Amino acid sequence: LEAMADAVKGDDARTLHRHAHTLKSSAANLGAHALSGLARRLESDAKKGIPSDAARQIEGLRSAFVEADARLSRIPIAEQV
Repeated sequence: LEAMADAVKGDDARTLHRHAHTLKSSAANLGAHALSGLARRLESDAKKGIPSDAARQIEGLRSAFVEADARLSRIPIAEQV
C-alpha cells in the first residue's frame, strides 16, 4: 500500500498498476474478496494513468486490508507435528 501511495506521488501509473495487480491476486487467493475487488478497480483505472481519486482508492484499500487482516487472524493455525 505504501508503494502504491509512492507511485501516485511519483506519477508512476505503471508501478501503481503492477502493485494493484499483485494485491488483487494475493487478496483473492486468501479469500479477501472485498480487498481484491478494490484492488481490481485501481488496477483497471491505473491502465489509463493515475486516477484522480487514487488517494481515496488507496485509503479504501487500507481499510479493506485492516478488515481482511482481522478476519484472517481469527483463523486457527494447525499445529505442526
